Amino acid sequence: MLPVSPIWYGREKSIMDIFVPIQFHHVAREKNGSRRDTEQKVETYKDMFYTNTTLNDRVSIQGDPGMGKTTFLGKLVIDWCNSDSKDPEPSSKFSDVEILQNFRFLFHIKLRDSVGQNKVVNMIKTQIIDEIYFNKKQQREAYDLLGSILERETCLVTMDGLNEWTDHTKENPIPKLYSISKQCVVLTTSRPWKIADKRIRDSEIGTLIEAVGITDTEQLTQNMLRSLTVEYQESYKEFMAYVEERKLNHFLASPWMLTLLVNLWVDKTFLSGSLCEINKVLIYTLFNKELPKEGFTEHIPSENAVFEHHTEICNALARDAFYFTICSEKSLVFSKQELLSTDMLSNEQLEFAIRSGVLNERHCFSTASCKSQVSFLHETIQEFFAASHIANLPEDKITNIFCKSKYNVLEISQVIIYLSGLKCDVANKVIHYLTEDVFNDVNTELDWIRIGSEDMYTTLRFHVVNRLVLSLVQGMMISCYQEAKVSRPKHIRLEMSHFIFHANVNKNENDDLLQILMMNTSHVRTLILERDVLEENIILTVLQQSKHCIERLKTPGSRAIISELNNLNVNRLDLIGISDVSLFSGLLPSMSNLTYLRIEKTDFNEDIVPPSPVENVLNVRLPIMLQHVDLLNCTISPQWLCSLLITLSSLDHQVKCVLSNVVLYLYKETRGHELRTHVSDLRSEMMSHDMSNIEILVENVSKELFEILRDTSIGIFDLRTSMHWS
Repeated sequence: MLPVSPIWYGREKSIMDIFVPIQFHHVAREKNGSRRDTEQKVETYKDMFYTNTTLNDRVSIQGDPGMGKTTFLGKLVIDWCNSDSKDPEPSSKFSDVEILQNFRFLFHIKLRDSVGQNKVVNMIKTQIIDEIYFNKKQQREAYDLLGSILERETCLVTMDGLNEWTDHTKENPIPKLYSISKQCVVLTTSRPWKIADKRIRDSEIGTLIEAVGITDTEQLTQNMLRSLTVEYQESYKEFMAYVEERKLNHFLASPWMLTLLVNLWVDKTFLSGSLCEINKVLIYTLFNKELPKEGFTEHIPSENAVFEHHTEICNALARDAFYFTICSEKSLVFSKQELLSTDMLSNEQLEFAIRSGVLNERHCFSTASCKSQVSFLHETIQEFFAASHIANLPEDKITNIFCKSKYNVLEISQVIIYLSGLKCDVANKVIHYLTEDVFNDVNTELDWIRIGSEDMYTTLRFHVVNRLVLSLVQGMMISCYQEAKVSRPKHIRLEMSHFIFHANVNKNENDDLLQILMMNTSHVRTLILERDVLEENIILTVLQQSKHCIERLKTPGSRAIISELNNLNVNRLDLIGISDVSLFSGLLPSMSNLTYLRIEKTDFNEDIVPPSPVENVLNVRLPIMLQHVDLLNCTISPQWLCSLLITLSSLDHQVKCVLSNVVLYLYKETRGHELRTHVSDLRSEMMSHDMSNIEILVENVSKELFEILRDTSIGIFDLRTSMHWS
């Protein structure tokens, strides 16, 4: 059964009557660290569990809160139970349920109920076997049988909510899969931040799939209205008119948010579009339905209170939510004793919260006892309560809690999004404290890339993980801005210093990111433009106002932009299509902090001249701290290349040079013996210099370029090309 109303306790329908398939897309993991939605749909169980005819031993489904991941696993379990039925129920679902017959056994685990356990086998014993058998002897026999099954049979183990699970030793990012054979498939659901944990290997993630929304929002809306109203068809038209009028369409992709909107609308509660407002209205509605029976008196809230109604009990629940989300070992399931032991919630308040439906109580029976487990109505409700507590903390307490903390900013990203809607200034402080280490890690990663590493796999993985984390943090910041904009449209000031306009940002997100950039033009540290999305005047404004602090820059190389590079403190520079090579060459030495230089799609035409005596080639000047030069899809002359390498050899430290798809332009009137003589003279000049401090990587270049480099004293020469030369 599936609850259809968070407001009316006990109102349930068969999952077959309510369920609408989730839209899944395969996610590609790019070399640069990003994860790209391929928009390749997963429409069958075969798409999910097989690659061609090979069974995937690991499958991970990631999705934002409320995307229906838990409900999907519940539906999968039902499909598995019905997979051998001769007359399966027709419904909008994966059509190939017979694929599930390939799994002789299915074990479904709720990871939120296994906090502290780190072995999957023990979780199965606790959550499944101990719930079926009360007799100790029967349990032992079932344990032995379980071991044999996991070792020999083709099984499906579903683990719901990896982000809701913690290992108290802090050593294991995922539960241990001991005793599980390669014939077993492990399907895990999680929020994206957990999948980005650098300790989780790609092989442990396996096939990565994203839950992007509902396949048919109209059908789910009608299913919900059919369960809650009589004239559901007429109600559907009225509801959609309300959604259009209030601009709530973006909430309909999430099953949880759609369910809330429908229920609140049926209850004649109308919204403006803020996540914070939706949560406050839901909590108010739940308490109001129970409050008249209790005869509680309302306390007058303070001027800055988050909750205008039921202030005392809401603040008590907020303190507990904060404690179990931020301060202690994170938990989404607790005992009554744990809630009461904090001295934040009275027994009377606890029982009232359970009866109202803000908290859910579940009884678990075992051979030893009957345990009561309590959780918030939804994980996002707990996170909202936690955010409301932070919003009311004095500044010194916020500093003590979050300054130099070890909290993962992405782990509490939903809390921060809510906090941005409640009190943006407080959210800024928390974000500043929690992202400092993230961006320090990114700086370290860039240092690794500049210096190079013998362990190329470690370097690449370090880059990939931090690139992904940076992208997720930026996504969180965009969500914070969106929530702040809807909740408090005036006086929004969201502080941010690192900006990446990458290809995967959609138009709405790009527009919001641009608005955040315009709030922060005077303290930008990173500006990476991976596509042409900013007008030149905006780029110039950032360079002028952030001249003192900008550290990383990737931008088109127009003449106006090149002019602003003079004496810039940037240490990483990536220019695409330099329009004035002479101007750039003159300004380059002024960037005294530059350690990494990458130039793309540039023709060094002004330097391509007829061959000149070798004594005239020393004309390339570079910043003295430069450690890495990368030329990609460029055209250069032999003289310029010779000068570049000689200048690099004069530096008193190791330096790396990458030439990828570089075309060596030979002056058209220079051919035959004259050309060979000139190339020989250039090579002789380079051979007269000690170039042992240079590591050079050459990829997809011409034979002539290789000839110039041959026999020089370059320390490390890494040749990668598809051409074969004798």
